[in-house]
Amino acid sequence: MKNINKKSVPWWTDSLNIIRKRVNACRRLYQRSRNDEKLREGRKQKYIEEKRKYQAGLKHEKINSWKEFCNVTASTNPWSQVYKLASGKIRPKSITTTLTKPDGSETTSIQETLEVLLGYLFGENNAEKNTHQKTIRKQQRNQLQQTKI
Repeated sequence: MKNINKKSVPWWTDSLNIIRKRVNACRRLYQRSRNDEKLREGRKQKYIEEKRKYQAGLKHEKINSWKEFCNVTASTNPWSQVYKLASGKIRPKSITTTLTKPDGSETTSIQETLEVLLGYLFGENNAEKNTHQKTIRKQQRNQLQQTKI
């Protein structure tokens, strides 16, 4: 079952859909006419003309969509995405996918990467094993008791 409402691009219209189907039909007719050279040439010309109209329609809709986006964005915030895009200030977001583990090997999944990252940043949270954490907790308790008094 097709989802008719979902568009792959924001500028796509129903008229482009119709023109595209017409172009594909003309192309199939042209490809199937092999015996009659005169008929083939006529269908070829019709296919080329329909294809030209389709490409012009695509270009027109893309330009109109871009102009509309620029006008709407500029009216809300003049220093928004349009200017950042034009000046090249938009950078793709980097996603950390692998890290080097303490044993020298690399992580193989996001879950493992997160575990290594959290282990490095926060370490083991066991006051009995780690004397540094034990002293920090003792200092925190003392400060808390002093503020209550």
